[in-house]
This record gives sequence, structure tokens and C-alpha cells, in this order.
Amino acid sequence: MSDPDRLDSEETSAENLAESESLKSGLSEDPFALDIPMPVSRRMSRELAVKGAYAIEMTGCTVDEALADPLVNEGIPSPPFTVELLRMMDGKRDKLDDIIRSKIERWEFHRVAIVDRLILRMATAELMFMPDVPPKVSINEAIEVAKKYSTENSGRFINGVLDAIYGDMGRGEKIPTVDGGFRIEV
Repeated sequence: MSDPDRLDSEETSAENLAESESLKSGLSEDPFALDIPMPVSRRMSRELAVKGAYAIEMTGCTVDEALADPLVNEGIPSPPFTVELLRMMDGKRDKLDDIIRSKIERWEFHRVAIVDRLILRMATAELMFMPDVPPKVSINEAIEVAKKYSTENSGRFINGVLDAIYGDMGRGEKIPTVDGGFRIEV
């Protein structure tokens, strides 16, 4: 005893379920659909750079190993901005840390939370060595990344340190120098 209307509704339900499952998984049954990754924002690139720096800090791995780690890269190819920023953070680490250390009052550098140190290192690298990134953007982005990945007070702390570094730069225009850094022209 089969009911043709009931079979149609069961087939329709199965089709709807399959369609909703393919939508959830992001797959398309359209053979002409392009699987083009969405561009990664600079904010996400900064977050990936901080994650990579954290992996380096905690495990002693290389930049390339950190960038290949699925916990760092979230399954996407490393954006060029992330690679550039992470290589700069790692390669100029001592110079960046000296700059940051000079602005931290009443704190021993090694006692600053690791994530805060890494965010400060990232933003200082941008301030000092990346003329295409406006200083205020570097500072604001660092504050936002800190709000997401660190403590509730980290944003204010990072803002204070970066503002002091930027203040020393004279709040002027970045001019490249021979050593790969910048001098500021007011």
C-alpha cells in the first residue's frame, strides 16, 4: 500500500535536506561554481601574525613552520602582509623589544603578558618599518587585536605604550633610512 503523494513529499524532504547540508558546508552542486577564497583583511593578517609569533615564542619554531601550522593559518594560505609582518617581527625582534622596553614604565619587560608583548612588537614593527601603513591605523588595529585576544585592560596598556613610541617619532611622516628603518620628518 503506497501513497504516491507521500513518496513525492519524502523525496522533496530528502532533496531539501541535501540542499541545506550542501549550503551549510559551503559546497555547491553547480559544476561551474568557482571556489575562490575571499581576500583576507589586514586585521585578519595581523591576527594571523600574532598567532604565528605566539607559536614561535612558545615552541621556538621558525617563521615558515609557524606559517604552515594549521592552528596559525586557519587553513588558508598565508597572506603576503602576514608573512611580511611576521618575518619583520622575528627578524627585528631585539630592536623592537628595545623600543618597547624603553616605553614601559614601572614594568619589567618579561612580566608583560606574552600576547601583549607580541601585539606591541607587531604594531611597533608597523610604526617603524612599514611606511605604507599609517601610524594611527597601526595603533588602532593593535588595540582592537588586544581587545580580542588579551585582557580587558590590554587595549589601554597597548595604546599608552604605542602612543609613547609614536610621540617619540614626532607624529610626523615616516622617511626610509639606509638601515631599513625610518626617520620621522615633521
